[in-house]
Amino acid sequence: RPAREEVAYRIDVASAGGLRLVSHVLEVVDATGTPRVRMQAPYLIERTGRVVAARVNVEGCAFDASPLPPWNRHPTPPGATECLVRISWSRPGVRVDYPAVLDPTWTTATSAMTVPRRAHTATLLSDGRVLVVGGERSAAGGAVTHHTSAELFDPATDTFAATGSLSVARSHHAAVRLGDGTVLIAGGSNATPALAPAERWDPTTGQFTAAGTLGDARRDAGLAVRPSGDALVSGGTDVDGNTLRSTEFFDATTGRWSRAQQMSSARSEHALVLLSLGQLLAVGGISTKGVLDLTSCEEFGSAATWSRTGSLNEARHAFATAILSPTAVLVAGGQPAVGASTSRTAELYDSTTRTWSRTGSLAESRAYATLTPTGNGSAVAAGGAALDAAGVATSVRGTTEVFRPESGEWAPLSDLADPRYQHTGTLLLDGRVLLAGGEGEAATLATAELLELDDVGAACTSLATCKSGFCVDGVCCESACDSTCLACSRAATGGSDGTCADVQANLDPRGDCADDGAPACGLNGLCDGAGACDRYAGP
Repeated sequence: RPAREEVAYRIDVASAGGLRLVSHVLEVVDATGTPRVRMQAPYLIERTGRVVAARVNVEGCAFDASPLPPWNRHPTPPGATECLVRISWSRPGVRVDYPAVLDPTWTTATSAMTVPRRAHTATLLSDGRVLVVGGERSAAGGAVTHHTSAELFDPATDTFAATGSLSVARSHHAAVRLGDGTVLIAGGSNATPALAPAERWDPTTGQFTAAGTLGDARRDAGLAVRPSGDALVSGGTDVDGNTLRSTEFFDATTGRWSRAQQMSSARSEHALVLLSLGQLLAVGGISTKGVLDLTSCEEFGSAATWSRTGSLNEARHAFATAILSPTAVLVAGGQPAVGASTSRTAELYDSTTRTWSRTGSLAESRAYATLTPTGNGSAVAAGGAALDAAGVATSVRGTTEVFRPESGEWAPLSDLADPRYQHTGTLLLDGRVLLAGGEGEAATLATAELLELDDVGAACTSLATCKSGFCVDGVCCESACDSTCLACSRAATGGSDGTCADVQANLDPRGDCADDGAPACGLNGLCDGAGACDRYAGP
């Protein structure tokens, strides 16, 4: 035990645009406020393997302590060329069992999150940034640390920055953006198996505030916003490990929770999604005491009541879900039964007929993967894990694949830099998919990756890589462009790559026009420049 339970560092900030200290994360920012060097929130690992959080103070320099997004804000200049950074961990009620390891992590990789996270949430904000909240990480000796921290991702700079922290550490919680732009955080777990306090993050302050208390503490619940503006939380698992049927409303105006009608079936690790007519769809999940609710689904309508709808063809939990269109929901992967192998299958829900139908299967089985809609009716599956009979990951997936609704098939995309599961996938406003955190092959990850499909006009060899879903004449095309003497490349049309237009006269790149062998008025094997096959001259 040192005489004084702290460590101090002197840092050179002569060339720093500014300093920012939020939630014990120290960031060195440039003139635009973009974080360029970061010291992650430090902690100790004591002799027993327990993790003890440390605190950070800066002396001798000015710094920005605002949890608001730092980008495009005037940074706070240090006002000195050197600072003292003091890391301490002595506080009432905390006694460290020495020897202990303290290793503050300094990094220039601000394109990674401030801490490794799995079982966290990522919510797209109205300004296009992403709020990442909570989660957990594996620690030495198999211990798990739950996070109170939160951070923001800025797609303009592809960097993360710390924001205000939760009052209660939590993972396996649910999050949703409300109509006023705030983000509601409900349920989850930490050392307590299920949590009742809810919190709300405000983009105007960057802070979390209390958002009432759930009637039932719950983790692995569903959460969605109804057209009325209130939110509904459904199911989950309580503090005793029982799966819940109960559902609750959150009134965004009063900040209070109230009971709603119970679901027909208890379910946890299910999906809760908003359909085109305003009803919510609860899909699959685990039923009481670890027994799967084999196939059942139900809708919560405008009358605030639940009703059974079409059943899945295959029971599943730990699956991924994506809304492809106003009337179509895709689910894929998961585990079909306690003790069963991880699934490759996928199904589509048609909200007009309230039925499920099988569609093409994934190339790889995946549980705890992400399935992110691309905005054009397709969806990208990324990562995941294969689970054994006990639900433990035996291998981690590093592949991605895209679902194309016109064919009902999956096509491979590029591999991930880091295989991962229990991560998040978020469609950004610019069409890219942000994959963040998760459990990797050896440790919990702080890394993030951006998956980008190609825009119209980009070169392609497969429709899988095109946002539009069409690869025509070697370019990503706006449409199938499959009529006679139509093409999508500048070389064939003389126009723009990616725009479907008439093939130029005296060309036939796709062989649309057969050569009749030079009879009078017969086809000459070339296009006429007006969208039809040309002919030999008549007599």
